[in-house]
Amino acid sequence: MTRTARNTLLVAITCLLAACQASHPLDLYVSARNAINARDWKRATARTEELLRIDPEPGDHLLLAEIHAGQGQVEPALAALKIAIEGGAADPGAAEWAEMLREDPIWQPVRKDPRFTALVQQAQSMRWKPDALKFDSASVERATQCRFSPTNNLYLTRLRRKYELEKLVSTTKDDLERVKRICHWVFARCEHTGSSRGLPQDPIGLLEAAEQGKRLRSVEMATVTAGCLNAVGIPARAVGGQSRDVETRRQGAGNVFVEA
Repeated sequence: MTRTARNTLLVAITCLLAACQASHPLDLYVSARNAINARDWKRATARTEELLRIDPEPGDHLLLAEIHAGQGQVEPALAALKIAIEGGAADPGAAEWAEMLREDPIWQPVRKDPRFTALVQQAQSMRWKPDALKFDSASVERATQCRFSPTNNLYLTRLRRKYELEKLVSTTKDDLERVKRICHWVFARCEHTGSSRGLPQDPIGLLEAAEQGKRLRSVEMATVTAGCLNAVGIPARAVGGQSRDVETRRQGAGNVFVEA
């Protein structure tokens, strides 16, 4: 391949990747949500219609309903909302819809319609729950054994002293209470977000980032919590979990928690 042909191919690939990124469902969803917040109905409609064309989900019909409601279009708003709620039972995020429908002022034009009240009640009745986490006791003996850093590890010592973790748990009665105390402490210092970039990867760095107003994902929250627990002598590790439809779910398909 000549240099000219290779450069042409690279440009084509770059353009293709840029086009794919621009139409990624999550990017389109965020763009549509931002447009709704800005009351930019034209842009919101275009983004939502593109979502419904390439990767329709119940939440996209909810976006469409909001767009119609925001413009005072009662009938199409109720029609789109009905589709969203009928499909929302399998959507983990739908558990928050009822509260949003009751409180968000964007729904004011349709609130007096009895059909809206019925849809809110239907949304309220949706109770999506994840399957309970189960352990296979038969595989415990052959499972790979974890190795935890000792409490006198230099990094854990620095973490413990910098944030006075021994003092934090000094009045607790047992390990369970110590775990609860650490968890409450971490969550009081760190605000959660579903997406973040460019954050440190260690507990001290993440706590310092939180002090600067940065918000942490579940993976960073778990890193901080597990580190603090290990620092006070409770072996802990971050564990990742994914939904069964992780390959196709647009967002919310995974979470990270702490095993102690």
